[in-house]
Amino acid sequence: MSGMFGVLGILLLCWLLLPMSGWWLARLLRQDGFLRFAAACLTGAATLAAAELLVYVFRLPQWLAAALVGVTVAVSVRDLIATIRRGEFAWGALLTWAGLSAMLSGVTLVYAVHGGSGAIWDWYEHWLRSLVFLEQGPVTTQIGSFILPSRGPLFNGAAALLLYLGGTAEYWAFQVIAIALNTLMCPPFSMLLVTIAGVSRRTALPVAAAVCMLVPFFFWNNTFSWTKDLTASFVLMAIY
Repeated sequence: MSGMFGVLGILLLCWLLLPMSGWWLARLLRQDGFLRFAAACLTGAATLAAAELLVYVFRLPQWLAAALVGVTVAVSVRDLIATIRRGEFAWGALLTWAGLSAMLSGVTLVYAVHGGSGAIWDWYEHWLRSLVFLEQGPVTTQIGSFILPSRGPLFNGAAALLLYLGGTAEYWAFQVIAIALNTLMCPPFSMLLVTIAGVSRRTALPVAAAVCMLVPFFFWNNTFSWTKDLTASFVLMAIY
Protein backbone atom coordinates (compact mmCIF):
# COMPACT_ATOMS: atom_id res chain seq x y z
CA MET A 1 0.00 0.00 0.00
CA SER A 2 2.83 2.43 0.84
CA GLY A 3 4.33 1.69 -2.58
CA MET A 4 1.07 2.69 -4.27
CA PHE A 5 1.00 5.94 -2.32
CA GLY A 6 4.58 6.60 -3.43
CA VAL A 7 3.64 6.13 -7.09
CA LEU A 8 0.62 8.38 -6.66
CA GLY A 9 2.77 11.03 -4.98
CA ILE A 10 5.24 11.09 -7.89
CA LEU A 11 2.38 11.27 -10.38
CA LEU A 12 0.75 14.17 -8.50
CA LEU A 13 4.08 15.98 -8.51
CA CYS A 14 4.29 15.63 -12.30
CA TRP A 15 0.63 16.52 -12.92
CA LEU A 16 0.91 19.71 -10.89
CA LEU A 17 4.46 20.87 -11.52
CA LEU A 18 4.80 20.36 -15.27
CA PRO A 19 1.89 22.64 -16.32
CA MET A 20 2.41 25.12 -13.49
CA SER A 21 6.13 25.61 -14.13
CA GLY A 22 5.46 26.20 -17.82
CA TRP A 23 2.45 28.50 -17.50
CA TRP A 24 4.72 31.57 -17.40
CA LEU A 25 5.16 31.24 -21.17
CA ALA A 26 1.91 29.52 -22.12
CA ARG A 27 -0.13 32.36 -20.58
CA LEU A 28 1.17 34.63 -23.32
CA LEU A 29 -0.67 32.57 -25.94
CA ARG A 30 -4.04 34.02 -26.89
CA GLN A 31 -5.46 30.80 -28.31
CA ASP A 32 -7.81 28.51 -26.39
CA GLY A 33 -7.00 26.83 -23.11
CA PHE A 34 -6.30 23.47 -24.73
CA LEU A 35 -3.31 24.82 -26.62
CA ARG A 36 -2.11 26.71 -23.56
CA PHE A 37 -2.23 23.56 -21.44
CA ALA A 38 -0.20 21.53 -23.95
CA ALA A 39 2.29 24.39 -24.34
CA ALA A 40 2.52 24.80 -20.56
CA CYS A 41 3.39 21.13 -20.00
CA LEU A 42 6.13 21.09 -22.62
CA THR A 43 7.47 24.45 -21.45
CA GLY A 44 7.42 23.05 -17.92
CA ALA A 45 9.57 20.09 -18.95
CA ALA A 46 12.02 22.46 -20.64
CA THR A 47 12.02 24.78 -17.60
CA LEU A 48 12.81 21.93 -15.21
CA ALA A 49 15.61 20.75 -17.48
CA ALA A 50 17.06 24.27 -17.82
CA ALA A 51 17.09 24.76 -14.04
CA GLU A 52 18.77 21.39 -13.53
CA LEU A 53 21.37 22.05 -16.24
CA LEU A 54 22.19 25.41 -14.67
CA VAL A 55 23.00 23.93 -11.27
CA TYR A 56 24.83 21.02 -12.89
CA VAL A 57 27.10 23.19 -15.04
CA PHE A 58 27.96 25.61 -12.24
CA ARG A 59 28.01 22.95 -9.48
CA LEU A 60 25.32 24.73 -7.47
CA PRO A 61 23.12 23.03 -4.85
CA GLN A 62 20.01 21.21 -6.04
CA TRP A 63 17.72 23.31 -3.88
CA LEU A 64 18.59 26.28 -6.07
CA ALA A 65 17.13 24.51 -9.12
CA ALA A 66 13.99 23.82 -7.10
CA ALA A 67 13.86 27.48 -6.06
CA LEU A 68 14.16 28.65 -9.67
CA VAL A 69 11.26 26.43 -10.67
CA GLY A 70 9.36 27.77 -7.67
CA VAL A 71 9.80 31.27 -9.06
CA THR A 72 8.27 30.25 -12.39
CA VAL A 73 5.33 28.70 -10.53
CA ALA A 74 4.87 31.86 -8.45
CA VAL A 75 4.86 33.98 -11.60
CA SER A 76 2.22 31.72 -13.12
CA VAL A 77 -0.20 31.23 -10.23
CA ARG A 78 -2.21 34.44 -10.57
CA ASP A 79 -2.93 34.02 -14.28
CA LEU A 80 -3.57 30.29 -13.85
CA ILE A 81 -6.16 30.93 -11.14
CA ALA A 82 -7.80 33.61 -13.32
CA THR A 83 -7.91 31.15 -16.24
CA ILE A 84 -9.62 28.56 -14.06
CA ARG A 85 -12.16 31.10 -12.77
CA ARG A 86 -13.00 32.15 -16.32
CA GLY A 87 -13.66 28.52 -17.20
CA GLU A 88 -10.88 28.51 -19.80
CA PHE A 89 -8.64 25.85 -18.27
CA ALA A 90 -8.43 22.61 -20.27
CA TRP A 91 -9.54 20.20 -17.57
CA GLY A 92 -10.27 17.53 -20.16
CA ALA A 93 -6.66 17.55 -21.38
CA LEU A 94 -5.29 17.41 -17.82
CA LEU A 95 -7.59 14.57 -16.77
CA THR A 96 -6.88 12.58 -19.94
CA TRP A 97 -3.11 12.92 -19.50
CA ALA A 98 -3.39 12.11 -15.79
CA GLY A 99 -5.59 9.08 -16.39
CA LEU A 100 -3.35 7.77 -19.18
CA SER A 101 -0.14 8.14 -17.16
CA ALA A 102 -1.78 6.60 -14.08
CA MET A 103 -3.01 3.54 -16.01
CA LEU A 104 0.33 3.00 -17.71
CA SER A 105 2.13 3.38 -14.38
CA GLY A 106 -0.20 0.80 -12.87
CA VAL A 107 0.49 -1.62 -15.72
CA THR A 108 4.26 -1.33 -15.25
CA LEU A 109 4.28 -1.77 -11.45
CA VAL A 110 4.95 -5.47 -11.96
CA TYR A 111 8.00 -4.84 -14.15
CA ALA A 112 11.40 -5.79 -12.76
CA VAL A 113 13.25 -5.04 -15.98
CA HIS A 114 12.19 -4.19 -19.53
CA GLY A 115 12.55 -7.20 -21.80
CA GLY A 116 14.42 -10.45 -21.35
CA SER A 117 18.08 -11.34 -21.61
CA GLY A 118 19.82 -9.54 -24.44
CA ALA A 119 17.20 -6.78 -24.55
CA ILE A 120 18.39 -3.24 -25.16
CA TRP A 121 19.14 -1.45 -21.91
CA ASP A 122 18.23 2.16 -22.77
CA TRP A 123 15.68 2.20 -19.94
CA TYR A 124 18.52 1.71 -17.44
CA GLU A 125 20.85 4.06 -19.31
CA HIS A 126 18.47 7.03 -19.05
CA TRP A 127 18.04 6.48 -15.32
CA LEU A 128 21.82 6.55 -14.94
CA ARG A 129 21.97 9.75 -17.01
CA SER A 130 19.44 11.37 -14.69
CA LEU A 131 21.49 10.28 -11.68
CA VAL A 132 24.58 11.94 -13.17
CA PHE A 133 22.69 15.24 -13.23
CA LEU A 134 21.18 14.66 -9.80
CA GLU A 135 24.48 13.72 -8.15
CA GLN A 136 26.51 16.15 -10.30
CA GLY A 137 28.83 13.47 -11.61
CA PRO A 138 31.52 14.24 -14.20
CA VAL A 139 30.36 14.98 -17.73
CA THR A 140 32.73 12.21 -18.85
CA THR A 141 30.93 9.59 -16.75
CA GLN A 142 30.92 6.35 -18.72
CA ILE A 143 27.42 4.98 -19.28
CA GLY A 144 27.92 1.74 -21.15
CA SER A 145 29.79 2.68 -24.29
CA PHE A 146 28.61 6.31 -24.11
CA ILE A 147 29.26 9.41 -22.03
CA LEU A 148 26.74 12.01 -20.86
CA PRO A 149 26.83 14.33 -23.94
CA SER A 150 25.97 11.40 -26.24
CA ARG A 151 22.26 12.06 -25.59
CA GLY A 152 20.22 15.24 -25.38
CA PRO A 153 19.81 16.50 -21.80
CA LEU A 154 16.19 17.74 -21.66
CA PHE A 155 14.46 14.52 -20.61
CA ASN A 156 17.13 13.46 -18.13
CA GLY A 157 17.56 16.94 -16.66
CA ALA A 158 13.83 17.31 -16.05
CA ALA A 159 13.64 13.79 -14.60
CA ALA A 160 16.59 14.48 -12.27
CA LEU A 161 14.91 17.53 -10.77
CA LEU A 162 11.61 15.66 -10.39
CA LEU A 163 13.48 12.87 -8.59
CA TYR A 164 14.99 15.45 -6.25
CA LEU A 165 11.61 17.03 -5.55
CA GLY A 166 10.02 13.61 -5.12
CA GLY A 167 12.53 12.72 -2.43
CA THR A 168 13.84 9.51 -4.03
CA ALA A 169 16.25 8.57 -6.79
CA GLU A 170 15.13 4.93 -7.04
CA TYR A 171 14.32 3.46 -10.42
CA TRP A 172 10.60 2.98 -9.75
CA ALA A 173 10.23 6.75 -9.33
CA PHE A 174 12.14 7.38 -12.55
CA GLN A 175 9.86 4.90 -14.33
CA VAL A 176 6.75 6.82 -13.22
CA ILE A 177 8.32 10.17 -14.15
CA ALA A 178 9.31 8.82 -17.57
CA ILE A 179 5.74 7.71 -18.22
CA ALA A 180 4.38 11.12 -17.19
CA LEU A 181 6.85 12.86 -19.52
CA ASN A 182 6.31 10.53 -22.47
CA THR A 183 2.51 10.64 -22.26
CA LEU A 184 2.68 14.40 -22.76
CA MET A 185 2.35 13.50 -26.44
CA CYS A 186 -1.37 12.87 -25.86
CA PRO A 187 -2.54 16.56 -25.79
CA PRO A 188 -0.73 17.72 -28.97
CA PHE A 189 -1.69 14.46 -30.69
CA SER A 190 -5.36 15.09 -29.91
CA MET A 191 -5.05 18.69 -31.15
CA LEU A 192 -3.80 17.37 -34.48
CA LEU A 193 -6.72 14.93 -34.62
CA VAL A 194 -9.09 17.87 -34.27
CA THR A 195 -7.29 19.86 -36.97
CA ILE A 196 -6.50 17.13 -39.48
CA ALA A 197 -9.21 14.50 -38.92
CA GLY A 198 -11.94 17.01 -38.11
CA VAL A 199 -13.16 15.16 -35.01
CA SER A 200 -14.47 16.99 -31.97
CA ARG A 201 -12.17 17.66 -29.05
CA ARG A 202 -14.34 15.46 -26.85
CA THR A 203 -13.68 12.59 -29.25
CA ALA A 204 -10.04 13.42 -29.97
CA LEU A 205 -8.87 13.16 -26.36
CA PRO A 206 -10.02 9.56 -25.68
CA VAL A 207 -8.93 8.48 -29.17
CA ALA A 208 -5.43 9.88 -28.60
CA ALA A 209 -5.28 8.26 -25.16
CA ALA A 210 -6.43 4.91 -26.60
CA VAL A 211 -3.77 5.04 -29.31
CA CYS A 212 -1.07 5.87 -26.72
CA MET A 213 -2.11 2.95 -24.54
CA LEU A 214 -3.46 0.23 -26.83
CA VAL A 215 -1.32 0.44 -29.97
CA PRO A 216 1.74 -1.72 -29.14
CA PHE A 217 4.25 0.71 -30.68
CA PHE A 218 3.03 3.63 -28.57
CA PHE A 219 2.50 1.50 -25.46
CA TRP A 220 6.13 0.40 -25.68
CA ASN A 221 7.49 3.89 -26.17
CA ASN A 222 5.35 5.32 -23.37
CA THR A 223 6.32 2.70 -20.79
CA PHE A 224 9.93 2.03 -21.80
CA SER A 225 11.75 4.73 -19.86
CA TRP A 226 13.51 6.53 -22.67
CA THR A 227 12.99 9.84 -24.40
CA LYS A 228 11.21 9.07 -27.66
CA ASP A 229 7.62 10.11 -27.00
CA LEU A 230 8.54 13.30 -25.14
CA THR A 231 10.53 14.19 -28.26
CA ALA A 232 7.46 13.32 -30.34
CA SER A 233 5.43 15.71 -28.18
CA PHE A 234 7.59 18.64 -29.22
CA VAL A 235 7.45 17.54 -32.87
CA LEU A 236 3.65 17.27 -32.84
CA MET A 237 3.37 20.64 -31.12
CA ALA A 238 5.61 22.21 -33.76
CA ILE A 239 3.52 20.69 -36.56
CA TYR A 240 0.33 22.02 -34.97
